[in-house]
Amino acid sequence: MPQKCVIKTCSNSTSSVCVSSKNLIFHRLPLNPLRRLYWIINIQMLANQSDPIADRAIICSDHFDERSYEMKSYGRKVLLESAEPLIFNHVKASASDLETVSAMKEFIISTNIDDEPSETPVLRIRDKNTEAPMTIRTIPIAHLTQQKSATDSTDAKCDDDIVEIKSVQEEIRPVAIYSSFMGNIRTQDAQHRLSSARAESPFQHKPTLPQRLQYPEEVVNMQLMNRQQLQNNLELCKKKLREHTATIKALRRLVLNKDRQILTLRTQVKALKRSSANNSSDPNLSLRNELCESILS
Repeated sequence: MPQKCVIKTCSNSTSSVCVSSKNLIFHRLPLNPLRRLYWIINIQMLANQSDPIADRAIICSDHFDERSYEMKSYGRKVLLESAEPLIFNHVKASASDLETVSAMKEFIISTNIDDEPSETPVLRIRDKNTEAPMTIRTIPIAHLTQQKSATDSTDAKCDDDIVEIKSVQEEIRPVAIYSSFMGNIRTQDAQHRLSSARAESPFQHKPTLPQRLQYPEEVVNMQLMNRQQLQNNLELCKKKLREHTATIKALRRLVLNKDRQILTLRTQVKALKRSSANNSSDPNLSLRNELCESILS
């Protein structure tokens, strides 16, 4: 069954008609858990998608530009690890969505996956430049402590009023997405450990794997050639084969001529034997017999 692009507003799918007509390439979500979570949150918030995104979701190449790809030596385009869909930059999201995504990106960069994710406290400060009195913006405490000491209150100058302190976890709206994603990671890790334990069990028969085939160097070099180089090598091999075939035919003709000469000599020897038998009184009889024996041998 064809699989559809994860972007809600995109109608591209993996059907053969769609792929052949538009020359599409489909990519899965990043393998890195942090980058995958960052993609999921961006796609859901910036594209206004509320449906959960599966781990096997795909995204088509229409959402990437040429700078997102790298051309390999064997002629195939590969998506860069640092590439991001264009929708992250061109979709007009609300200010709160952009603020949440930027906070999530900073949190992903500065945090590793643990059993219990650490919570980084932030300051929620009222912005006096905005018209709405309840509009707030978040500033991580770690940024303030890098510039000023926490104990020196005279050097720290801030015209805004500190409202309250909360964690980054409380500022991110799609917490349920993160929790479900972490649950999937733990489930996959548990399944991997269970399969490894079963494979290492002494009571289970371990099938012996066949040894890896060692290909000749010519075959390995042939795999690295492009189509034009392979065609040139094929024509060169055909030319050498024609030369060897002509040489073999010439040798066969020489052998055939020698066989004919040998047959002629044998016929002459038999004739000499018959004539010697008829002329037994010939003094050169013994000499002729010796000559015939030498020719036949």
